[in-house]
Amino acid sequence: AVFRNWTGTVEKCTSLRFRGCGRLLVIPQDGSHWLSMRAVVEKLSEKGHEIVVLAPEVNLLLKESEHYTRKLYAVPYTQEELDHRFHLFANQHFVEVSFPTMIIETYSSTMFVLDLFFYNCASLLQNREIIRYLDESKFDVVFTDPALPCGVILAEYLSIPSVYFFRGFPCNVEHAVTKCPDPVSYVPRCYTSYTDHMTFTQRVLNLFVSSLEIPLFKDLYTKYQDIASEFLQRDVHLPTLYRNGSIWLLRYDFVFEYPKPSTSALLFATCTHLLYNRELMGYIEGSNFDAVFTDPMLPCGQIIALHLSIPSIFFLRGIPGGVDAEAAQCPNPPSYVPRIFSSNTDRMTFTQRVKNLLISSSESLLCDIVYSQFESLASDFLQRPMTMKELLSHGAIWLKRVDFVFEYPMPVMPNMVFIGGINCGQKKPLSQVSDLFGTMGAGEHGEIVFSLCNDLSTPSLYLSLM
Repeated sequence: AVFRNWTGTVEKCTSLRFRGCGRLLVIPQDGSHWLSMRAVVEKLSEKGHEIVVLAPEVNLLLKESEHYTRKLYAVPYTQEELDHRFHLFANQHFVEVSFPTMIIETYSSTMFVLDLFFYNCASLLQNREIIRYLDESKFDVVFTDPALPCGVILAEYLSIPSVYFFRGFPCNVEHAVTKCPDPVSYVPRCYTSYTDHMTFTQRVLNLFVSSLEIPLFKDLYTKYQDIASEFLQRDVHLPTLYRNGSIWLLRYDFVFEYPKPSTSALLFATCTHLLYNRELMGYIEGSNFDAVFTDPMLPCGQIIALHLSIPSIFFLRGIPGGVDAEAAQCPNPPSYVPRIFSSNTDRMTFTQRVKNLLISSSESLLCDIVYSQFESLASDFLQRPMTMKELLSHGAIWLKRVDFVFEYPMPVMPNMVFIGGINCGQKKPLSQVSDLFGTMGAGEHGEIVFSLCNDLSTPSLYLSLM
C-alpha cells in the first residue's frame, strides 16, 4: 500500500505533462538510500514508464536491472576508497558515546563520505556527453534524493518538475524551503533524540541545536552552490533551487515518529502543473464552460474561474483562518463567533472571549503560512496582485456543509447556503419495525420507536419500548 501511494504520487506529477507512460530520470544517492527508492522505481517500471538511472561507475548498490536503463559516468575515486569510507561511516553508528561526542564524530564521518559524493556530483555536471544525452532525451520528471543536490540542479537545468524522495536533512532544510512551521519548542532537532513532548531543559538544548543548523547547512552545501552557479551560468541560491521541488516524499510516518507540521507542497505542485499545462488549459479555454464548481480549500479552481471570467460555486466545510468569512464580507465578531480549535460555542464567558480574540488575531498569520504559495501562484498566473481574500471574494455561491442543528449559529451572507447532511446516505427503513406496526395499526400521527439497546429481536420487546 505504501509503494502504491508513492508511485501514484509520482505519476500525478507526470500525468499532466504527457499522456500514458512517460520518461523518468532518476538521480539517486548510493547506499541504503537507494534501497527504498529502488522499490518505487521498480513499481513505476511495471506500470510502463521508461526509466533511466544515472549512476557513477564506482558504486555500492546501483547495479543493473531489467526495470531501468543505467547510464554510467566516470568519478575520480576507486572502489576500494569508496568501500573504506562507507565502512568507517557505518561503524560510527554502533559506537555508544555521549551527546556532544556523537555530534562531533557524526559530523567528521559524514563529511568523510560527503566529500566523495561531492566529487560524484561535480563529475556528473562536468560530463559533456551525459549532459548532451539529457538534453536530447526529453525527460518528463526528475526523481531524486535531495540530500545531495545534484538532481535538483539538473532539474533546474532541464526545466522539468522534480520529485524528492528522502528521509530528511541533517539541518532541517526541508522545513525552511517549504515554509513549513518548525517551532523549536515543539519540533525536536536532528540527533537530539527528543520527542514533541520536551522539558524546559530539553527545549533550551533544542534551541541551541537549532541555532547551529544554518552554519551546518552552509558548511555542507556551499560548495554545491558554487558548482551549481558555474553549471547554470548564473548566481544560484541553493535553498531557492530546493523550493522548486514539486513533491516531497518523506520516508517516515507519525506512527513511528513524533507528529509535526507538514506543508501543502503536493497540492501546490498539482495546482502549478494544472495552470501551466498548455494543452489542458487550451482545452478549458476553448470549451466555453458556464461555471466552475470547486472546493476553495484548494484555490486552483477559483484561479481558473477568474482566468475564464465565469462564475464559481464553492462547496466546502470551512477554511483555516476564517478566510471564507472575510472573503464573503460576512460579519465575524470574535466576541460571538467561536474560532476553529477553540472548542467554544456562541455563548462564551469573558475568559473564553479573550481566548477567542487571541486565536482570531493569529488567523492572518495562519493564512499566510498555508496560502502564501497559492497567492504568489495566482498573482503570477493572473498577471495582477492577488490575495487569498481577494481570490475567494469572487465566489458566486457558497455551499457549506454545515447546519445550525449541529453547530453554533453565526451570521451568514445571502449567497451562503447550508447543505449539512448532504454526505449522509439514504438508509433503508427498518423492515421488521414496519411489519410490526402494520399488524398493530398505525397511530393517528405516526409512531416513534425509542431504543436504548441494539437487540430488538422479539415483538414483545418492541411493545415494551413504544
